[in-house]
Amino acid sequence: MNSNCAIIPGHAIGNIILNEYEAEMLTKLDTDYRKEERGETCYVYHIDFMMIWVCKSTRRVYQITVGNGFKGTLWNKIRIGSKLRDLKELGKVYCENEIIPVYMIEGIDGICFELEDDDSLDEDEEEDEKKLAWISVFSET
Repeated sequence: MNSNCAIIPGHAIGNIILNEYEAEMLTKLDTDYRKEERGETCYVYHIDFMMIWVCKSTRRVYQITVGNGFKGTLWNKIRIGSKLRDLKELGKVYCENEIIPVYMIEGIDGICFELEDDDSLDEDEEEDEKKLAWISVFSET
């Protein structure tokens, strides 16, 4: 799996494409993977720095998540390790879920971001200094 590839919101990360069939996706994997069953609705394939979510009923990819070890970028600007403040330079950022904070950019569909749990930051330090730990693209359909 190439760790230095483009992130395309709502479409793909590298050559793994949203809405493609599981069988097609599997032909693109050039490394070992672990398949995990998640409840009754999906499987998650774990490959190095990437997780690929497949719907059991349709057998299609509906989410691709990258984390530590991934070197690719979103528009040559945002990568794993970028700070929340860097993300805010792209547009208005809002938190979609307070329990598990997931950040999205207003007007840009099919992508979300999660921050590192950084205990090294002082309580007074701004959230903007926290680093991106996970980037996910997902299908709206």
